[in-house]
Amino acid sequence: MRQTLVIVPATVVLIALAGCVPSLVEPSTTPSPSASAEASATPTADAVPQPFAISDCETMLPLTRARELFSVNTEFFGEFPVAEFGGRFVVPEIQTALNGAPQSRLCRWGVPNSDGGFALVVAELAGVEHPTVIGALTSFGFASSTSGTATTLGLEQEGMVSLDAQTHIFTGDVWVLVDGTSSELTDTVSGFALDVLRAANPTLSF
Repeated sequence: MRQTLVIVPATVVLIALAGCVPSLVEPSTTPSPSASAEASATPTADAVPQPFAISDCETMLPLTRARELFSVNTEFFGEFPVAEFGGRFVVPEIQTALNGAPQSRLCRWGVPNSDGGFALVVAELAGVEHPTVIGALTSFGFASSTSGTATTLGLEQEGMVSLDAQTHIFTGDVWVLVDGTSSELTDTVSGFALDVLRAANPTLSF
C-alpha cells in the first residue's frame, strides 16, 4: 500500500513554535513620573510656635562682652527679682508692668566696690499693655523711634555721679530694658540682648 507524504509549509511550523516560546520581557517596576512627583510634593508640617523663653543672663550678655562695653573690671553680679529693679528714673508704670509680667528676668553687672553698674531686664508683656508704659515714658521725656516691629525709647541726662540712661525696646510681647550710665551702653546692650532672644526663639516673630 502506498503511503502519502504530507508536506507542511515552513511558515506554519514557525508560527506554532513561536507560540510555545515564553516571553523574555519583565514587567517594569519603575514608578510612574506622576507618582514620584506626587510623593516629592508632599508638604512638610509648618514649625509650631513655641512659648517665649527668656535666655539666662550670661547668655543674653556674656561677661567678655560686658567688659568690652563697660570696664575691664566688670563682674556679673547675678540675677535678682524684678521687684528689686528700681532704676535711675522714677516712672511708676515701669515697676507696675514688671510686677504683673507673666515672666521676667533682672540681671546686673558692675565694677565691685564702686557705684558703676548697669542692669538688663527682659519681660514678657502682652502687646496691648505696651501703650501704657510707652505713654508714661514719653510723658517723662523719653524719645521714641520705630524700626520694623520694634519701638525703642531712650533717655540720657546728667545724674548725681555720672550720666543716667535707659533704653526700652518693645516688640511683639517682648520688652527689653537696660538701665545704665550712658545711652551708648544701654542702646548696645539692649540690641545685643534682643538679637540673642530672637535666635533663642526661632519659631516666634518679634
